[in-house]
Amino acid sequence: MKPTPMTAFRTITPARVMPPHAPAKPPAYATRFAQHIAMGKTPAQAMQAIERADGHSARLPIKLEASMCGGRGKARTKHAKPLTHRVMEALTAEWVFIDDAMTASIGSSRENIYAALRDLRDQGRVDQRKAKGHSRMYWRLKP
Repeated sequence: MKPTPMTAFRTITPARVMPPHAPAKPPAYATRFAQHIAMGKTPAQAMQAIERADGHSARLPIKLEASMCGGRGKARTKHAKPLTHRVMEALTAEWVFIDDAMTASIGSSRENIYAALRDLRDQGRVDQRKAKGHSRMYWRLKP
């Protein structure tokens, strides 16, 4: 008895063992790449310049931005002094309300400033007063 050829079965498809190779870059690419390297560019900069010249710039960033560097987002600004020191420098002996101008001068969010003020109040370094009929809190350095 003769064996049945594989082509007789309809469920068998020819298996693709390896995907087809990508088309090779033309030799001119290597020459252009070497020219960019000779001009003092890094390999990444050379590749970017070549791809932009070829019109493939839609996905390449023009400049390096913080949003394209990965990580957890914007970097915090580092201050030389702790927040409590900056808050104490912004306060005076007169009653003041923490407004937008003061938060900008201190360089922190209003919630963080209020937390620092509560810590300073608990330490006995600042006074707190609530305005009549308002939910505003006024602060001053303890005399």
